[in-house]
Order: sequence, then structure tokens, then C-alpha cells
Amino acid sequence: MHPGDDGYQRDNDSSCVLLVSAGGHTALITGDIEAEAERDIVRDGALAAVDVVVVPHHGSRTSSTQDFVTAVRPSWAVYAVGYRNRWNFPVRSVVERWQQAGAQAVRTSDSGAITFELAPGQVLTRPHDWRREHPRPWRDP
Repeated sequence: MHPGDDGYQRDNDSSCVLLVSAGGHTALITGDIEAEAERDIVRDGALAAVDVVVVPHHGSRTSSTQDFVTAVRPSWAVYAVGYRNRWNFPVRSVVERWQQAGAQAVRTSDSGAITFELAPGQVLTRPHDWRREHPRPWRDP
């Protein structure tokens, strides 16, 4: 979906954005785009509601504009963030914006690898959570 021919001042806005369709479901993988790229993607009119979105730029305050969130309206919002990351991503206002759009949230900092099954004729269910499915008995109860 992105980037097109537009040049951007910020490198993050040149991130590759993919819309993946499988089994009648859709996932939007956004990379590190920020407000300017989000604005262009919404303006192009190619967005519709998706099942899963990888939240842009790890949930930074420079991403997840209201227009973008409204256009995407995901069932699930995935925050690709590290545990206790120094930027405190995702920021609270962004989390609240996605929640208000009806998205359930999962974070890689809590779950490790996150896997969704986009199977034909099946309702999208809670993703597989690597840490829950592969407990470390020496550390996790």
C-alpha cells in the first residue's frame, strides 16, 4: 500500500505498509509510519476496516492519528514493543484511541511472538501467545 512516489522528510514515513488478505480476513502491517504517511494513506482511500493492525511506530505519540484509527477500525491492535522500552511505547493516548475504536490489544512485550490464524470460514479468535504456550517452568508459574 505504501510508500508511493511521495518523498518524505522523515524516514519513518517511508516505511513499507502491507495489507495482507487471507482466509477472508485482513491484517495491516504498518511499519514505523507516522502522521504524514497515515494522512496520505487515508487520503488515497484504499483503507477499510481490518481484522488486525500492527500499530504504527510502536504506538508512539507521532502516530495513530484519529483519522487513521477511524479508517482502520481493527478487531485487534498489536503493539510491537519491548519490555520496559526507554520510549515508554505505546503511549497512553494512542492505546486509548485504539480501544475507543473497539480494538482488543496485545503486546509483544507481554506475549513474545503473536500469531493470528486467518482461516477461511472461521471467526478470528484470540491470537496464539508464545510465552503462554511455551512457559518456562524455571521462571513462570
